[in-house]
Amino acid sequence: MGKESRVKDKSFFKPPGRGVIGLAIAATLLTTGIGFWQVSQIRKAEELKAAAATAAAATTASTRTSVTALGRLTPQGEVIKLSAPSASEGARIELLKVEEGDRVSQGQIIAVLDTRDRLQAILQQTDKEVKVKQAELAKIQAGAKTGQIGAGKAEVAKSEIQRQRETEGEGANVARLEAQMRRDIEAAQANVAKFEAQLQRETEAERANLAKFEAQLQRETEVQQAKLARLEAQVRGEIASQNATVDRLKAELANAEAEEKRNQELSETGAISASAYDTKRLGVETARQKVKEAQAILEKTVQTLREEIVETKATVKQKVETGKQEINQSRANLKRKSETGRQEINQATATLNQKIETGREQLNQAEAMLKQKAETGEEQINQAKATLDQIGEIRPEDVQAAQAAVESAIATKQKAQVDLNLSYVKAPVSGSILKVNTRQGERINTQDGIVELGRTDQMYAIAEVYETDIAKVRNGQRATVTSSVFAGTLEGTVARIGKQIGKKDVLNTDPAADTDARVIEVRIRLDPESSKKVAELTNLQVEVKIAI
Repeated sequence: MGKESRVKDKSFFKPPGRGVIGLAIAATLLTTGIGFWQVSQIRKAEELKAAAATAAAATTASTRTSVTALGRLTPQGEVIKLSAPSASEGARIELLKVEEGDRVSQGQIIAVLDTRDRLQAILQQTDKEVKVKQAELAKIQAGAKTGQIGAGKAEVAKSEIQRQRETEGEGANVARLEAQMRRDIEAAQANVAKFEAQLQRETEAERANLAKFEAQLQRETEVQQAKLARLEAQVRGEIASQNATVDRLKAELANAEAEEKRNQELSETGAISASAYDTKRLGVETARQKVKEAQAILEKTVQTLREEIVETKATVKQKVETGKQEINQSRANLKRKSETGRQEINQATATLNQKIETGREQLNQAEAMLKQKAETGEEQINQAKATLDQIGEIRPEDVQAAQAAVESAIATKQKAQVDLNLSYVKAPVSGSILKVNTRQGERINTQDGIVELGRTDQMYAIAEVYETDIAKVRNGQRATVTSSVFAGTLEGTVARIGKQIGKKDVLNTDPAADTDARVIEVRIRLDPESSKKVAELTNLQVEVKIAI
């Protein structure tokens, strides 16, 4: 028995056979193969899914019938910032002849610069210089010989002396009458000038007073209007702030009511104590009171600010009425003093005219006597001058020099005319005044110009098309333009496709939009009816759909 048990114990510790090891290896290989098969199936499913998504995207792209893009409205040829010529830099606007919204035609004067009067005076001066040079040329052309001129001059001088002796007495009488008439005229003119100066002083004083009242009214009105705008902005801010507070408290109340309802169900089932439920219910009541308190504060704040706005409007109206009364009184004083001064000037002018007529009659009588005595000697003088002209000599060198001086003066006059023309700023094209950047009396801003001019008769929509869609866009394609600002849609045709890719200029309100997307500008010419509809909406953001 003992030997048998020992033998059995030894067989128990005997190493396993080859069959067991083979089964273990087979099981391991089977498990590994199953794992590789599952991984391959997962990869195949993902590849099929990706292929299906690609096919769906290609199908969608092939079925698209339009290209959409954001854009903006602009007049034909974009907006022109009209400025003065470069030679007029630093000039001020003396007279502005347009306002925003005015229609202007090509060549129409937009503004007159303060250099006009100075350049006009220069032009008049150059015109007189031309006449002087022309007179000198005529004088040279009527020149005389150096020889035999003495005898002719002596004969002319003899005849003139003889005529002078015969007319000396009458000439003295004429001179006396002229001096007397000049004295009378100067006295009367001085009287007229005194009344005119007095009228001017009184008129300037009343105008200064009127300007003071107008400026005071404008300042007070602007102050009250600024206060009114500030109160209105404060009303809007307070309403927005208190509405946000009410909305937040309402949200807290809704949350507290939901919490209270859940705790009520738990209390009914005994899951929580009654005191815990009461705490939640008290929180609901507290939230309701906070909502009511916030709404009361909102109403009180709005009411207070609206009362201040009404009071400010009443103050504005009162100040405007008071200022208008002062202005009307000042204008009445100006009119009264002007009428009185005009009457005095007219009376002094009538006296002056009477003295002029009396002096003219006496002077004409004396001049007739002088003329009668001078005619006899005039014939002799003319005969002597005719003889002198026959021996006259003209030198070509003097004529050429004088002619060159005349041509130089004419060239200077032409330059002065060109400079004067530069003081008038004219519209280069016909269109509408979109904005006035420089007012009368202001210095011209070379960057902003005087006005912004647009050819709004023909409007364009500039669409920013993504570079991935530009291959589908062609000239001549129809497009529709929409916006929340105007009703309906605008119709147009693709007129030009840009040649340069850049970033978006028109921003989308979608916070997830790609504002750095690369786009190409496409210009769409709007139909006449559509152009007329949005002629006053330059730079409006729109949505464009191009049929492809």
